[in-house]
Amino acid sequence: MSNNQLTYHIDLVLCIDCTGSMRGTLQSVKDAALEFHHMFTARMGEKGKIITGMRVRVVAFRDIFADDPAFEVSEFIDVQHDAEQFKTFVSGLKAKGGGGDGPESALEALSISLNSSWSSDADRLRHVVVMWTDALPHPLERGAEQHAQSQFSSHIASDLNQLTDWWNDRQNKRIRHDAKRLVIFAPEKGAWIDIAENWDNCVYLPSVAGKGLREFEFDQILEILTNSI
Repeated sequence: MSNNQLTYHIDLVLCIDCTGSMRGTLQSVKDAALEFHHMFTARMGEKGKIITGMRVRVVAFRDIFADDPAFEVSEFIDVQHDAEQFKTFVSGLKAKGGGGDGPESALEALSISLNSSWSSDADRLRHVVVMWTDALPHPLERGAEQHAQSQFSSHIASDLNQLTDWWNDRQNKRIRHDAKRLVIFAPEKGAWIDIAENWDNCVYLPSVAGKGLREFEFDQILEILTNSI
């Protein structure tokens, strides 16, 4: 069977730090998110692979200890047919808050992402999570009380060990093991190093804390994903 007879379906979750320190780069991330479908399908077409389905979900996060809302989360949106819905959601994201203490609620965002309603009906599947942040994450166990009050309480891991198990367990029912990919733009320290060293199918591209991801290159994500499918 030739490549163009296969069906390729991509589910992409964009975890976007929307705290105040990201103000300088958030618009670039939003612009890139809105163009991702067109850029990705074009890049795949160059390789003779046709995307037959693509859905995108956004998990925007701030600081669960300081901000309301701490999370702005969309459902999966079919960007081939509902581009305006996706544009409306992404365009509404604003950089604000963050609590001023450095760490943000990125691990909660990853937890929510892993519990997405991933697709399963194609010859070739990719379940992709991309994380953008210029900060370290709060330890998950610190926010137990806040998690219990959140609408996402059942989707948030209790600590980093449990979140690691959710990702690495081949039998888990959250994200398909042979389809999953994780791309992280984050500071090169703390929990991000632990994740980079211990999570499989993970690509880690260090950023500089407090610099607003000025070295961020969206093209790197396209190369990583197109070369893995």
